[in-house]
Amino acid sequence: MIEMAIARDTVMGTSMEVASARLDRLASAKAAADRVVAAIDQSCSRFREDSELSGVHRQRGHEVHVSGLLARALRTALRAARLTDGLVDPTVVSARRAAGYDAAFESVPCRAGPLTL
Repeated sequence: MIEMAIARDTVMGTSMEVASARLDRLASAKAAADRVVAAIDQSCSRFREDSELSGVHRQRGHEVHVSGLLARALRTALRAARLTDGLVDPTVVSARRAAGYDAAFESVPCRAGPLTL
């Protein structure tokens, strides 16, 4: 049986686990995961004034060029809306605000348990 080394953290209002079969590689795996999460946060966060997404919102009504990361995130969100017949819809701002999603992650009550994939 292989022992797994696991690093746990809280990021963007949820939990993150990074696992490695080699303890000596756990720190570098966690650092790599932290870089990916930081890039997503810098690009896609609605809660950061300095994020790419916030910059796009400030340019409302104008054509803007976005990074590959933000473009992929937008495509994925719109695909989720299509696949769920609108149950997941990133364009429904008023419903999102009514659900409390305009607040910081930490202040929104969690009604569900952890999701295991």
